[in-house]
Amino acid sequence: MSNGHRERLAWAILLGSFSLCLGLVIAVPLGASTFLQQATRPLVVNIQTNQGVAVLQSESGSDVLLAGEPVHSLNPSGTLLTGPSDTALALIAAPVTEQPLAQVQVYGGSDVHVRRATAPRFSVSSASHFLGLTLTKGRLSLVVLPATDRPLVVEVITPQGVVVMREPGRYSLMVTETDTEVVVQSGLALVEAAGESTILHGDQRALVRQGSPPSEPLDAERDLVLNGDFNQGLEAWFLLSPNVEFAEQPAAETQVITASGESALSMERFGVGHADVAVRQIIDQDVTDYQSLRLQINLELLEQSLGVCGSLGSECPLTIRIDYVDVNGVDQIWQQGFYAVGDVGPTTPDVCTTCPEPRTEHQRLPFKQLVFYESDNLLNWLGGKGTLPRQIKAITLVASGHSFEVEVLNVSLVAKE
Repeated sequence: MSNGHRERLAWAILLGSFSLCLGLVIAVPLGASTFLQQATRPLVVNIQTNQGVAVLQSESGSDVLLAGEPVHSLNPSGTLLTGPSDTALALIAAPVTEQPLAQVQVYGGSDVHVRRATAPRFSVSSASHFLGLTLTKGRLSLVVLPATDRPLVVEVITPQGVVVMREPGRYSLMVTETDTEVVVQSGLALVEAAGESTILHGDQRALVRQGSPPSEPLDAERDLVLNGDFNQGLEAWFLLSPNVEFAEQPAAETQVITASGESALSMERFGVGHADVAVRQIIDQDVTDYQSLRLQINLELLEQSLGVCGSLGSECPLTIRIDYVDVNGVDQIWQQGFYAVGDVGPTTPDVCTTCPEPRTEHQRLPFKQLVFYESDNLLNWLGGKGTLPRQIKAITLVASGHSFEVEVLNVSLVAKE
């Protein structure tokens, strides 16, 4: 081999080695950076049934979830099915810290698939937590909680489009065979369909018809209750003086605390004999010609010494009372009691026997579980009793009994015109 060939070969080897070295210098850190940014681990997804029975389908098989049972873990993906009168709740939390990130309330007749629920594996990653759902049919409500370290992005795919929620707030989606309805009570959502998009802010909604772009923002359902999430403490509420049967016994205590990552109204009392405490809000809202009016509440019953709601059915650990004027100008009261302990019987009735008509049966809830409850359309129900509301005067939350403890994370009176 001539000297010229040897020199060219040497230069080729030298340049090739340099290029390879330079490529490794660039590729290795870039690959490591990409790995640190994109590596994920599963979020904590716990499922519980609030009412009736739900079915959880995952890679390991199918599980039947009954109300009151401990939560079931869903990892990494699965499908939740509810019957027409069943409801379930999915609690989403960060791995390791188990910081609550979101609550997903699944209503009756729903088919919800958890496609992906991930968190960045490494703290240096700038990525968000991500929850990807597919709602094939039915209805769900989401509470996206404020982020402590990194935000949660929720993406819901429906047969008609895609909804992306990147901000804390309260959202609901309903899917039928022909359309998707998206409601933003608070927060911000991007609705995409047929190559177009609509941005929804608080108190707005949009409709997505099959094969069509989303509608322009429409007026949403109205929540008649102010500060129902207690984020401003007891602002807009006033505390009614607590009652105690025996002077030497302690009175009930009321305070706003943090529970399940949210502000919550705590009402508790541990003692002998009757006691009660209440908070009340004046609403003063005309509901003439409204289509629907529904009570929605997130709560947890943590202590209850009396069975059901006592011997007269009047000492529930929590009762929601709505004062209203009917279309005939008569003052009326509708109330709903909640309990977790005891069985209905001759000495523990399922209604308040001393309360005026119309009476509602007390609702039994799972003990020491966060529960979402929604009433039927009160306008239809009360109208059927001959006491159709014309004006909502006030709403009152009453805790009573001997020993009791309840936490209310949110209470809403949602009206649709």
